[in-house]
Amino acid sequence: MLLGLAVLVVALWLYFDTTTYFQVSAKATEFNKGLYVFIAIGFLMLVVGFLGCCGALKESQCMLCSFFVFLLIIFVAEVTVLVLAMQNEDQLSKLFKDSMKTLVQTEYTGSESESKTAILNDIQQQIESKEGLKCFD
Repeated sequence: MLLGLAVLVVALWLYFDTTTYFQVSAKATEFNKGLYVFIAIGFLMLVVGFLGCCGALKESQCMLCSFFVFLLIIFVAEVTVLVLAMQNEDQLSKLFKDSMKTLVQTEYTGSESESKTAILNDIQQQIESKEGLKCFD
């Protein structure tokens, strides 16, 4: 329940704070779409946690059944996303690389975008040092 609340609070904070570190792209609508997903996930986690905690405390069969149904739905959704991601791994990798390449070419070139370039370089160095990935081959 607390993790759901934390996800919800961070997503709302990033949504309402226009000066955040993460809004470096001109495509704020794409950023906001991701935040909408995290807001929904945080709210769902909060509701599921509430049903589980209160259902166990009150020994309410209805709340515990609702908790179980939500957990079952979440589990099925996670397995479905995992299977789809594994089936389309090549397409997802190509999509990620192409979008990052386009982003670098359009957003992070020129003298007026030095802070954006520094952020992107930092992110790429962290990825390469931790996982040995190279995004821009």
